[in-house]
Amino acid sequence: MCTKPRLVILGSSHATRLYSAIRENSQITEKFEVLSNTKPGATFETLKINFGLIYSLTPRDYLCIQFLGNDLLKRNIKISKNPKVIHLEKFIPQSDNNVHEKRESLRNILSIVQAKIYIIDDPLRHVKCCSVHNHPGLMSYLHKRNKELKQYFGNSYEVLDHRKLINEPFRKLKCIFHYKKILVDAVHLRPEYYQQWAQAIFLLISK
Repeated sequence: MCTKPRLVILGSSHATRLYSAIRENSQITEKFEVLSNTKPGATFETLKINFGLIYSLTPRDYLCIQFLGNDLLKRNIKISKNPKVIHLEKFIPQSDNNVHEKRESLRNILSIVQAKIYIIDDPLRHVKCCSVHNHPGLMSYLHKRNKELKQYFGNSYEVLDHRKLINEPFRKLKCIFHYKKILVDAVHLRPEYYQQWAQAIFLLISK
């Protein structure tokens, strides 16, 4: 009996939410065995990568990654409730060397994987969380890191702009005031946008 190709989602909280959206998409689950290697809040050090799983993937399988966003900033957050908002109290970027080392480590891991690999770049985080936490340079820093991500992995894998997986005019998503509207807590997307990610991934891997 022919088994379904596998689709593995790897990463931290965005990946976790994408996995949930994919599990709810019957078009995907009918054609693919969907598996998760995700952990909300994970960094490179704290995500337990299931090497047995990802190294068992074959060329007919797919690995979708949304990871390392939590490795871009030193952790200085506070979470308020009602509504939940994730605040960045201090904007302290990780060093270029630190970010490069994490990416290099991930690339070394992926070099052994036989599956088709897609990498989704990082949604902007701590976007206008409140009037108190205003961090000049934060958005340009995050955009810079995404540009680097594309340059670093783009020759080997397909790096997807997360904004282009959303059914909104791209020019509007480039406006930070509109971009804030797609976020639920200044960091994560509203559920419908992970559903749109899921559908966009389905269209890519079903070609």
